[in-house]
Amino acid sequence: MTFLLLLLAGAAFAKEPALTYPPLEFTVPHATRTVLSSGATAFLAEDREFPLVYLSGSIRGGAQLEPADRIGLAAIYSTLLRSGGTRTRTPDEVEDFLDAHGISLEFGASQEVITFSLSALTTEFDRGLNILGEILTSPRFDGARLSVSKSQHLEGILRRNDYPGAIARREIRAALYGIAHPYGWYPETDTLKPISRSDLREFHKMLIFPDRMMVAMAGDLSIADMTAKLEKIFRGMRRSPGPIPVITPVRPEPPPRTIVAPKSLTQTTIILGHLGVTRHEPDHFALEILNQIWGSGGWTSRLFAEVRSKRGLAYAIGSTISEPADRGLIAVYTETKSSTTAETLAAVEDITKRMREAPPGADEMATAKSFLINSFIFNYRSANAVATQRRDEAFYGYPADWLDRYRARIDAVTADDVLAAARKHLRPEAATLVLVGDERKFDKPPESFGRPVTRLTLTPSP
Repeated sequence: MTFLLLLLAGAAFAKEPALTYPPLEFTVPHATRTVLSSGATAFLAEDREFPLVYLSGSIRGGAQLEPADRIGLAAIYSTLLRSGGTRTRTPDEVEDFLDAHGISLEFGASQEVITFSLSALTTEFDRGLNILGEILTSPRFDGARLSVSKSQHLEGILRRNDYPGAIARREIRAALYGIAHPYGWYPETDTLKPISRSDLREFHKMLIFPDRMMVAMAGDLSIADMTAKLEKIFRGMRRSPGPIPVITPVRPEPPPRTIVAPKSLTQTTIILGHLGVTRHEPDHFALEILNQIWGSGGWTSRLFAEVRSKRGLAYAIGSTISEPADRGLIAVYTETKSSTTAETLAAVEDITKRMREAPPGADEMATAKSFLINSFIFNYRSANAVATQRRDEAFYGYPADWLDRYRARIDAVTADDVLAAARKHLRPEAATLVLVGDERKFDKPPESFGRPVTRLTLTPSP
């Protein structure tokens, strides 16, 4: 009887029409773009859901403009913008004011850009904007705070060889770019100690111009109010005398070699990489899919599936294809037991070579495209995210329809396009290898990896 009831129920369900849904539609949101009288470009978006306002900015420059004898200046500079006070306020007064009004204000520095971000309740936003304006036009760079920041960075140098991943990343960049180039250099004690308030002021004078600045603003204000507030805060700031200084081009790629950084560890950190592409690379979309299939796609990537899931050689493994203003890195990174160093390296090289031998399968292409296209919408979860995305699109020189056409251009990439990109850009035979670990425990000596070997001497932490 029970069986009969189940059979009848199944038949009833079978007669129900299949559920259908309309196709998902997503139109990339736009922000209002305006050029202020100061020359700054703003991307604005209203969001009345909460009484909050967000502002973030990107200023052309960054660590690439540091003098070669003051490497580390940009990092200290961004710290002192936030913590060093203004001409009329001490550092403590700035801190107390921000805390009292619930205002978040941060600065940062990367290779190409100085950044700031400000957020506050709508009723407090003008106060935060005024503080930001004071910092941008008249920073104090307090001497005592400078001493603290330098001490912290110097302590970081003393301890930078504690972390295998940091060593590997530092050494691959130094090897490929050279320590005389901003992409490859890193701070040392003798470049940090001399940094003075005068250096910070000169760096500030070289960087802070509204016409080198793009901002994103979103929140509980009208577009007209946002524009008026930004006009007020940036009005009167001097314009730049010209474009930012051009940095020396990346040198020709050095011959491949194996760099061994000795650490008494039970595992080896591995980075295998070579110079790659620049921003606005014509093969960009094919490279995005290639990287997804090769190693950046997590569980579905070939590196992960083979090296971790199938062979159990590593817990984490991935690939990167960066696109800075000049040549970026194409690299694989992983960690493995010391005793499987050579085995892991051989697997990585084999998988990379096979990326160049045949086009990816239909399932791989579908998975990679699905991830990139479907995850794209999460870049637009808020008005602030929309304004920021549009700001970044313009700041880095992409066409105004770059984001609008992104999904269609990803979808248009063919398996043959990916194969052509792999054959053009993946060059494992030219890659430099960095190994951080105890070579006495390797399953094969470094000399067997097919590259000349350089052994580093790492200064131990005190």
